[in-house]
Amino acid sequence: MPNNVPARELERRLPGIALVAEGKHRLVAYMDREIIQATRVLIVDDTLANIELLERVLQQAGYKDISRTTDPRNALELFGVYKPDLILLDLMMPHVDGLSLMKQLRSRIPDGHYLPIIVLTADVTAAKKRQALSLGAKDFLTKPFDVMEITLRVNNLAETRWLYRQLQERLKTLEDATSNPERSADTPDHSVSPAGLQ
Repeated sequence: MPNNVPARELERRLPGIALVAEGKHRLVAYMDREIIQATRVLIVDDTLANIELLERVLQQAGYKDISRTTDPRNALELFGVYKPDLILLDLMMPHVDGLSLMKQLRSRIPDGHYLPIIVLTADVTAAKKRQALSLGAKDFLTKPFDVMEITLRVNNLAETRWLYRQLQERLKTLEDATSNPERSADTPDHSVSPAGLQ
């Protein structure tokens, strides 16, 4: 994108692309609106103020499908019903901490399935990070939160999740084509290719 064109003007000219974040003097990132709007985000944090901040930031970035709970004991049921694409998970919570919850989630996520979990924590010790990563965390947001960092990290993992799902759909199409060659010749390709990912 040219640096001399204002970011909002670029967004107007490229209707399928959403402004993700804008730095003081330059455009930081663009992402396809389709991905942002279709991403289901689950927030699990026992502090309502944190949830409200995260929700507000994500809504401003264009995310529309956000579910949340302040009680980690409800997280597994919510996970099963909501089927999120991305989870924002606090580590330090009463009743069930984030690490225990990740252990429980692992048994519900099929092997080879990519479901990004962003850990929310004020504890940035190497031991805690390694423990969270070993249980499936893909990234971290450190408290107190940086608003732009929230958007960028969530967008990065939402895009990766979208690409994973596209790959899974392509693999299924290829498997179907190899198991039934007559049908594959008659089936048109209906894949979606967002403008920002080409």
